[in-house]
This record gives sequence, structure tokens and C-alpha cells, in this order.
Amino acid sequence: MYTWKEITSTKRANDKTSASCFACHKDRTEDWLKARVSYIQSSVFETQRLAGLRIESTHKAIAAAGLSPAKLEKARADLRTAQWYWDYIASSNSMGFHNPELAMKTLAKAIDTAAMAEEDLRP
Repeated sequence: MYTWKEITSTKRANDKTSASCFACHKDRTEDWLKARVSYIQSSVFETQRLAGLRIESTHKAIAAAGLSPAKLEKARADLRTAQWYWDYIASSNSMGFHNPELAMKTLAKAIDTAAMAEEDLRP
């Protein structure tokens, strides 16, 4: 079944948005839909914020490490990977709404990879 797909926030639900969502979620209410969207987006936003802070601290750790460029190579590569994971979610512009599991897993990879970059700095 084809449903209407306008790029908008489900928080700004209108008749067309509601009709599109309720094509699949027939047993739910509009209040449920709004609460679910709010929960998903606030959870992803907070995790994205934490991942960004971790990436920022890793940038600072690399800058302050005082190691040779050769020794920094692996840490910088891991940091680039962490940044790509963060960028992927930030650029999706849905704050995880369409696939919250993927958003959270990807942000967890960003956090873990930034931590690996900091571990690369250890002697």
C-alpha cells in the first residue's frame, strides 16, 4: 500500500501525516504516535550529543598528545571513522525516527571508535 511521504516532522502531524502513519499503526492513537516520536528523537539526540562530546575530547587528546605523525596515524584514522558514524546520523535529519535501532547502534560505534582512538595514543 502506498502512503503519502512528505519530508516533515511527525511532531508537526497533520491530516496527511496521520493518515500515512495510521496506515500501518491502525491500533494506535495520535497521542501514542507523538509520544513515541518524542521518545525516539530525544533518546537519539542525547546519544548523538554524547558521541559528539566524546569525539571532541578525542580531537583534543590527539592535538595534545605530542606524538610523531607516524604514531598518530592510527588514532587519526579511528577518529575519522568515529566522525563518519556521527556524521551519518546527524545528516539523516530524522533524529533516528525512521530506524532508531540503527541510529543508536551507529552512535554507539562512534563512541566506541573514538575511545579506540584515544587508546591508540597510549604508549
